[in-house]
Amino acid sequence: MARRGRKTRGIAIAASIAVCLSAALAAPAARAGDIWVTEGNMNGGQTGGCGAFAAGGDFGIYPGYGTPIFTAPSACPMSIVAGSIVPPGQNAYWMTTAPPGVTIVAAWTANGDVTAGSVNENGWAVGDFWRDVNSGAYGGSTLANGQEWFNTGLEGSSNINSQIYGIQLVCTLSSSCLGLGPPEFSVSGIELEGAETSAPYVAGQGPLWGSDSYVWNPPGDPWPVTLYASDVSGICSSTAYFGSVQLNGPTEQRDNTAWQQCPNPVSWSFSVDTRSQVPAAGTLPISLSATNAAGNEATGASESTAGKTVYVDNDPVGVSFRTPNDANPSVWVNHAVTVDATPSAGPSGVGGMDCSVDDGSVKTYPASGLTVNGDGVHTVTCTAWNNAVDPQGQPNTGTASTTIRIDETPPSISFEPQDPSDPTGLVVDTSDSESGVAGGSLEMAPAGSNAWTILPTSFDGAHLLSHFDDAGLHGPYTVRATSCDNVGNCASTTEQLMLPLRVASDSQVSLTKIVNPLRREVVAERVLVGWHWATIRRGGSLRRVKRGGHFRTVKVVKYVERCTTTRVRVAPHRWERKRTCETPKATVTTSLRVPYGQSVTIHGLYTTSQGLPLPGQKVDILTSPNNGTDAFTQVTAATTAADGSWSATLPAGPSQIIRAVTDGTSTILPSSGQVTTIVPADIRLQRVWPRHVPWGGTVHLVGQLLGGYLPPGGALVRLRIGYGSAYNTYGVQEHVTGDGRFSTVATFGPGDPGIQRTYWFQIASLPMGNYPYAPAASQRVPVIVGGHPG
Repeated sequence: MARRGRKTRGIAIAASIAVCLSAALAAPAARAGDIWVTEGNMNGGQTGGCGAFAAGGDFGIYPGYGTPIFTAPSACPMSIVAGSIVPPGQNAYWMTTAPPGVTIVAAWTANGDVTAGSVNENGWAVGDFWRDVNSGAYGGSTLANGQEWFNTGLEGSSNINSQIYGIQLVCTLSSSCLGLGPPEFSVSGIELEGAETSAPYVAGQGPLWGSDSYVWNPPGDPWPVTLYASDVSGICSSTAYFGSVQLNGPTEQRDNTAWQQCPNPVSWSFSVDTRSQVPAAGTLPISLSATNAAGNEATGASESTAGKTVYVDNDPVGVSFRTPNDANPSVWVNHAVTVDATPSAGPSGVGGMDCSVDDGSVKTYPASGLTVNGDGVHTVTCTAWNNAVDPQGQPNTGTASTTIRIDETPPSISFEPQDPSDPTGLVVDTSDSESGVAGGSLEMAPAGSNAWTILPTSFDGAHLLSHFDDAGLHGPYTVRATSCDNVGNCASTTEQLMLPLRVASDSQVSLTKIVNPLRREVVAERVLVGWHWATIRRGGSLRRVKRGGHFRTVKVVKYVERCTTTRVRVAPHRWERKRTCETPKATVTTSLRVPYGQSVTIHGLYTTSQGLPLPGQKVDILTSPNNGTDAFTQVTAATTAADGSWSATLPAGPSQIIRAVTDGTSTILPSSGQVTTIVPADIRLQRVWPRHVPWGGTVHLVGQLLGGYLPPGGALVRLRIGYGSAYNTYGVQEHVTGDGRFSTVATFGPGDPGIQRTYWFQIASLPMGNYPYAPAASQRVPVIVGGHPG
């Protein structure tokens, strides 16, 4: 049926009421289960056998009459002696009461839903009633004196504005209505409209909702939030919003036969992963929404308890370190180190920091920093935290470590026993378990003196190695070894040596045959043996003297000196003869120009310093390109002949330094010598064409630099174009290859065709970088320019 006068300020609440009522004047007396007599008040009543007019109705537009709330049970009599249950001037009624917050604003019925089949004028009346919530005045409509709603076409009562609504049977006479005829009426359905203007109550619950501080959550550990909502008409839908996420609550079924049509209260939980919306730091708005049966919605925008801005700090917490007195903690130092730790955090700020050294006890970081000391590798670990909390109430933390290396102990050091096969070799064991040994030095001095001589010393990672020259030395000597680690801690130790007397040797090396002009004589000589040095005081000072020993006669080789006599003026008129003697020396060639591609033979003479031949000795031949690299490698070896001579032939190569080295023996000192070869490059003009060009013509040249690569741009070669003894030089920049090949062109300027000249072309090399060949030039190739080329 059509609706009239719907209210727009609230929502429609409809209740279906079906009443089974039959009243007859001849009904029996009241008994248990009958309806109540209210004695004129509107407080409501309840019958026994015919049920009760209770809360009713659906909300919104009522789609049908639904299931009646009030129906007559089988025990309900069809006719009742009305006077026995309705005293004169009073009523019996069936009533519904809307819950607090809901106001009944209209009642609707269709024709025939409420009828009065036998309500006559004998005092009976049937109608509805309500009570205005503002004035308290009652209102209603009545069917009396035989009128019927069916006949009047009444569709409803609007503007009710009441918490109650009911249907009543009234005895209007002041005397008994008994015997005035059985009143008959029926109610098959009433639709009530109620208004609810308030929104539901909605709130969030959980630690995130109750926190006003910064929050964070680890991955996989979201925050639990519960949405709670309530309303007298029930919660029919609810939604949670956070960031870009929308979550809908459980779907509820409506009950259109009651004032509370949806569940009440409603609560459901969801999880909030702040990282999905705020990966670093920022704000996360959370809004909760709920809608009641009247269609009113409560949201975070309108209810302060349903909306919340969460401050999120998912920024990592960090710790950085600084070592003011240790510029580079990755290297060792030999002192205590101060470690300054600085925590960092996001907008929630740093909450605090604890630190430990070498997995020791954890302590609050002191403002003055940490001091780390003692040998070894130390680890400082600090953990900082911020002021944000996770779902378990814990802050976000960050841990970092730094390593400090301290070495305050010098290396260990000790001499190895002397090797009889290498008497002048010194080997010193040294090690350092922390920073490691950086190197060291060896020096020697006569025992009891401070006349130290530094020895060339190498370090192989575990030993200090050196050899000393003992030529002319004998007696007790002190050798001192000093080893230092990588942070400057040093240790020293000494050892006493009795030096044997070894003869110095001489290694002569030549690129031509050696001419030995030396003439030797064997003579007897008295020498002191078995003596030692002693320190005595003589003339007020300390002197070193030889003590003990005895003389013996030995045979020694002496060279016959070459002496010359010259007249020298010593005064204006006075001359004297001056005799000059010198020991003759062998003639050697230490530098030689060798053609490209030619092998070279070197010669050597190995003798003592007095010229005594040393036969049967091994000589190692080492070579290095003469380009400043000093990249020596051994290429061959030779053995000295009876007169101490030796020779070796080396294959062709670049300019090189050739070094001959002998190891010496237990009685002979080692020695060495070297020579240098100069090998020019080989440059060839392989093709020049044409050989006769006109003025303005172009000459093509193809050549190759043998003996090495040619850099890009031809930086090692230059083109010479000459006429007679004069020439000009040009760079070669075209078609250069790495194997030394090149090609270029030369174009002559215009000229008189009648004039003919012959020019020559030549390629020359230049010294450059580490190129191990001397400069050279190619052959000259003539080209005729001008005239009439054939």
